[in-house]
Amino acid sequence: IPVSVGLARTKTLAKLANRYAKKMHRHTGVYSLDTEEKVEAVLRWCEIGEVWGIGRQYATKLRSMGVATAYDFTLLPEEWVRKNMTVVGQRMFSELRGMPSIKFEEVAPPKKAICTSRSFGSLLTDKEEIKRALSSHAARCGEKLRKQGSCTGTIQVFLETNQFREGDRQYNKQLTIKLPMATNSTNLLIVYGCKAIDMLYKKGYNFHKTGMIALDIVPHAQVQGTLYPVENRERNAKVMKALDGVNTYMGRDTVRFAAQGYSAGWKLKMEHLSKCYTTRLDHVVRIKD
Repeated sequence: IPVSVGLARTKTLAKLANRYAKKMHRHTGVYSLDTEEKVEAVLRWCEIGEVWGIGRQYATKLRSMGVATAYDFTLLPEEWVRKNMTVVGQRMFSELRGMPSIKFEEVAPPKKAICTSRSFGSLLTDKEEIKRALSSHAARCGEKLRKQGSCTGTIQVFLETNQFREGDRQYNKQLTIKLPMATNSTNLLIVYGCKAIDMLYKKGYNFHKTGMIALDIVPHAQVQGTLYPVENRERNAKVMKALDGVNTYMGRDTVRFAAQGYSAGWKLKMEHLSKCYTTRLDHVVRIKD
C-alpha cells in the first residue's frame, strides 16, 4: 500500500506536499515544503481543481478567470475571495499563503449523526429476517454512541429495494421516531427499530437494504430526563458496559441480543475479503522452510 507524507506550515499546504510526494517522489514518499522556493514550485505544479477545498464548480469558475494553478489562486485579491468564496474559501486562501487558518484537531469531535447500514447478501422478503438485520445495525449504532459518550434522541429507519433491478417492484421508505428520552442502550434501539420495520414493511417486495441513523445526538451527561422514564439508565449502563467489555475482549457479537439472531442470510457476501494480516495471528503469512 503506497504511503506518502507531506510537511508544511499549514494543513492545506501539507495536503499539497503529500500529493506532490505521492506523484513526484515515489521513491521516498516524503516531501517537505521547508523553503519559500519549494512552496512556490508546488503551488505552480498543482492544478486548481486538485486543491483541497475547491470543488468542481469553483474550479470551473476560477479557470474561466484564468486561474489555472494554486499559485494563480494566491495572486487573487483577498477581498474577491472573501466575497465570492465565503469564509471557507478565505481560510483556504490564507492557508495557501502560509498563514494557518484551519485548526489542528488532536481528537476527532463527536459525530452529529451516526448511520449503520449494509446491503443484504441476498434479496429478502421475510419481515423477521429483516428485523434481525436491523437489530444488528442498531447494536452497531449503540456501540458507536457509547464509544463517543453520546446518546441519540431520534432515530431514522429506512427500508428499500434495489433500484437497479428494473424488473422488481420498487419501494424506498424511511420512518423517523422521536425517542421519549435520549439513549445509547442497544435494547431500546432494537425495540424502536423493530417497531419501525413493522410500520415500513410491505409484502410483495424484494428488499435489498435496511439501516438505522441516529440523530439529535447529545453528550451522555446532558440527557434531559422525563417524568416517566422508559428505561432504568443505571442498570442499562452497567449491562452495556459489561456487553462492550466482553465483545471487545472476545470478539464482536460474542454476546448479543436474541433479536439479532444467528442467521447469516442477510449478511453481505465477503468471499473475497482481505485477510487481517496485522491484527490476527491466524492470518499471518507463513513461509515454508
